[in-house]
Amino acid sequence: MKKTSETQASKKAELIRAKVARFDKGFRRQYPLLVDYIDGHKPVEACAANYYREKIRSHLQLIEQLNGEVAKLESCTPGPEKSPSAM
Repeated sequence: MKKTSETQASKKAELIRAKVARFDKGFRRQYPLLVDYIDGHKPVEACAANYYREKIRSHLQLIEQLNGEVAKLESCTPGPEKSPSAM
């Protein structure tokens, strides 16, 4: 039973990771001029339009939140070195 929940958590983490990648790629394609701000090469406050500053902040916040969920799911699933059958 535990193995099933670990497998489900692993699959869910992988799906979220794929969703993050698609979302980030789509955002970068839609707003190519904002990539330097997203990557941190330029400070967000240097962006001239308040609208785009909010878009950048919300994008970064969502990416961070989803990556946090992935980290939480991965912390629930032990790696191969932690599995009881390996001991």
